[in-house]
Amino acid sequence: EVRTRERLESLNVFETVQVHEQLTGDSNVRDLVVQVEQGNTGSLIFGAGFGDVEGGFVYANYIEHNLFGLARDLRISLLMGTRAMSGEISYLDRYFMGTDIDAQFSAFHRNFRRTGNFRQTNTGGTAEFTRPINECLKDSVRLRLESIGYDFDNRDRPRDTDIEDYVAATIRYRINQDTRDDLFFPTEGYVATGSVETGVAESFLLKLEGQLASYYRVSDDWVLANNTMLSLIPLDIDNVGYADRLFMGGSGDLRGFRVSGAGPHDSGNSSIPIGGATKLISQFEMRHRFTENFAGVLFADVGMLNHDPLEFATPRASIGAGVRMRLPVASVSLDVGVPVISQDEDQRQILHFNMTSAF
Repeated sequence: EVRTRERLESLNVFETVQVHEQLTGDSNVRDLVVQVEQGNTGSLIFGAGFGDVEGGFVYANYIEHNLFGLARDLRISLLMGTRAMSGEISYLDRYFMGTDIDAQFSAFHRNFRRTGNFRQTNTGGTAEFTRPINECLKDSVRLRLESIGYDFDNRDRPRDTDIEDYVAATIRYRINQDTRDDLFFPTEGYVATGSVETGVAESFLLKLEGQLASYYRVSDDWVLANNTMLSLIPLDIDNVGYADRLFMGGSGDLRGFRVSGAGPHDSGNSSIPIGGATKLISQFEMRHRFTENFAGVLFADVGMLNHDPLEFATPRASIGAGVRMRLPVASVSLDVGVPVISQDEDQRQILHFNMTSAF
């Protein structure tokens, strides 16, 4: 009964969902009656924010949750930032061809400035099909066709690394199990994800990725969290398209370093990271919840990124603290990270600030 109500509410189609039982002619049988009232299913949202990749930005989203009266989603998003511009349109059918499979189709165009002060443009589309296996476990297949181009704006190109335009056509299988008790401040449970992606990305691509995020309640308001991510491309990474390589650094990765700023760099132009084939990140956090919508974090991050497959380079590490705020009009995360193990070529970033606000 609870799951039914939660699923109906998550459609964002109904303003109210009420469930109650009703007597039948059999004293041992009850009917479950669901009463719903349709709400406003379309919305136009404007907002502003700041992120490591986008810089300061404004955005507009149009969302329709009940397209054709069949609880299908249509989303159109536009973003303009100091370091990025993007547009995307997506369509979600939660019961594709009358099955329990979610089918989401999207087309996008993105232009942003990468670490190394050159621009990358991505234009393409994806089709992803997600199947629920049980209450916590699901798997998905994603098809991707994408054109990736680069513009150095008359700036120095890498001298010892080829960064060329290319087309990527890949298929990815992913399986995910999520047993967390809450999304904003989980106190127990875990998220385990594994994926394999293959296809063509300038040359043959094979990418293996795994992630395990676990949460352990220490007391009523303290939670110990660990998030470990391992990625491998068992190929000559110099033949793989630049955007499909592995990179390290940033607010959602190795804090205390710029996005993609930790790891191997071009030997002739040290401002440009060249990516790698083997990556391991482990984030340790002690989280304290002050209120339902405000939490503090103490963290230690350790990461390794190596140019060659199945080899681990000198580790990088950082420590720091941060806060998480969930407000009616904004979502804010602020981390201050200090590198304690780094290399001369690494690009450091002490402050990581992400904010998204709707109005």
